[in-house]
Amino acid sequence: LSTDKHPRISTRVGPSRLPGYMVLSMLLPGQVYSYYGDEIGMTDSKAPWNDTQSDTQARLTADSLVEYSRNAPRTPMQWNGATNTAGFSTNETTYLPVNENYDYQNVESLIDEPSSTLNTYKKLVKLRKEPVFQFGHLNIGTLNNDTVLVIK
Repeated sequence: LSTDKHPRISTRVGPSRLPGYMVLSMLLPGQVYSYYGDEIGMTDSKAPWNDTQSDTQARLTADSLVEYSRNAPRTPMQWNGATNTAGFSTNETTYLPVNENYDYQNVESLIDEPSSTLNTYKKLVKLRKEPVFQFGHLNIGTLNNDTVLVIK
């Protein structure tokens, strides 16, 4: 649902709609692609140009680039809220700055919360292994413009 070249799914649809997209992605036929951080609902971080590092940016000036770099979905994985590196590194800083919400949107904070996106994701991974989702037949319909009905 997310990639390093497009905004993260949680940024695009919002945290309240993320579980629905997770269900469709995980339980419909086909290969599942998860970008790191999708399982905890990581959002894009608008890292200012001068807070990022890349070869391209080293050759250009801040005025020649857009206000924010293309690195919004590429920030470090948010493992915990203990340091300003979110548990990603033991260094004082990281290649890209961590997202501002790392102190509460991280693996350590979500792992014991039953209804968290992390635990929803884990349940969906387990459910996807069930024979009905691997070999069952699928009927897709719509109830209205906002509701998709999937029956296996």
